[in-house]
Amino acid sequence: MIGPATVVLFALQTTLLLAAAWIVTALLAKEPAAHRHLLWLFTLLFALLLPLFGPCLPVRLELPPVWPTTAQATAPLVGHVLAGAPSGGILASVGGLVERWLSLIWLLGALVVGVRVIGSHVGLKLWERRAHPLRSSPWRASLDRLLAGDPIGARLQVLESADVHTPCTWGILRPILLLPSAGARWPEAERRRALLHEIAHVRRRDPLACLIIDCACLLHWYNPFVWQAARTAQRLAEEACDDAVLSACEAAPDYAEFLVQMATRGVEAAGLRGPKPLAALDMARQSQLADRIEAILDLERVRTPLGKRSAVRAAILVFVLGLAIGAIQMGTAPAAPASFPVTESSTTRAQPQRLRTLAIVSARPAVARRPSGLSTSRVMTAGAWIAVSASPAVPAVSPVPAAPALPAVPALPAVPALPAVHALPVVHALPAVQALPAIRPAPALSPARAIPVSLPGPLEGSRGV
Repeated sequence: MIGPATVVLFALQTTLLLAAAWIVTALLAKEPAAHRHLLWLFTLLFALLLPLFGPCLPVRLELPPVWPTTAQATAPLVGHVLAGAPSGGILASVGGLVERWLSLIWLLGALVVGVRVIGSHVGLKLWERRAHPLRSSPWRASLDRLLAGDPIGARLQVLESADVHTPCTWGILRPILLLPSAGARWPEAERRRALLHEIAHVRRRDPLACLIIDCACLLHWYNPFVWQAARTAQRLAEEACDDAVLSACEAAPDYAEFLVQMATRGVEAAGLRGPKPLAALDMARQSQLADRIEAILDLERVRTPLGKRSAVRAAILVFVLGLAIGAIQMGTAPAAPASFPVTESSTTRAQPQRLRTLAIVSARPAVARRPSGLSTSRVMTAGAWIAVSASPAVPAVSPVPAAPALPAVPALPAVPALPAVHALPVVHALPAVQALPAIRPAPALSPARAIPVSLPGPLEGSRGV
């Protein structure tokens, strides 16, 4: 699937390559249009192949990641808020959802461009079926004079149709030249100019160049600089064919007036027959007419055809630029660990009630309410939430060597069993002691009174007690 980092990398590499090509073509503004067209064609071809061999280059210049993954971008916030509460599955789900949406958007855009290109080629096939072989004698005479002794006439299929009002050509392996039936009434000079322009397209193999341009636009449809480069390459291809016509001793003002007449006929035919397919190389396309007439009337412009040395120089230049830009790759951010230990922190102490609630919820797998628009496979239980740590990954600890085995301890001798202890005799219960009779209280003593005692002898005169 296509992630945000992949889209950013492809757009950056392609834009840098096109910017370098614009600088080079600006410096070569006085060069023939055929040279600059080949430079743009090689640039778009390299942009088409850049995603394939760019990561395989031996020398790479890694840029810091400008688009972190979803888990890396949200891990610090989740770790601070939840502080050990469950979360990791939802972050991976969001990241995968972003990549799936980007892949779907790119696929839809490429599908739209592909349908447009395929529809254009289908329109050409319909034209080919409605057309018939060349029957007009004026067209045949003009064509024989231009292709006398030229090997290109052997592989060129010439058709005639009343559905078109300006000549056009297409086809890579089997070139087809479609001529309007109304051209039999044109002056000989106009037929000659039209044939010179279209035969120049066949010689230069411009239908193959159009296929390369369409593929580059299909792959990089989201990049507006690719579309601008495609329009520039198509305009330079028409200017190169105009140079071929002017090199055949045609007067520049007369040829410019002829192009204006062809464009006027094309406008009149568009209202009756509909627009031409985009894959057809039309010699009087209105969107390019102003720049082409300006180039035709520029008497100081060099109009030499493309040579082998110029083609080799352009290929080497684009190849070197492409290798330098293809070495630029997007670095990867360090991956965050899947979880961090649940410890008591300031957040945990500040929210004890919330953490207790989270612990209760995580222990009881209550099914969360499914939001609208999501399938059942996306419903998650509260117990599946895992917190993600923002701390860097801990380096792996080297394994501890195994301790040597201890010698075996000899078994102790068996202890003899103790003799069985005889059971003590059962002590019978003593008889109950009968209660003693209650002791009656003694009667109260009367107060003492003095009793006269008479003692004999010397105690006689003492006082009584």
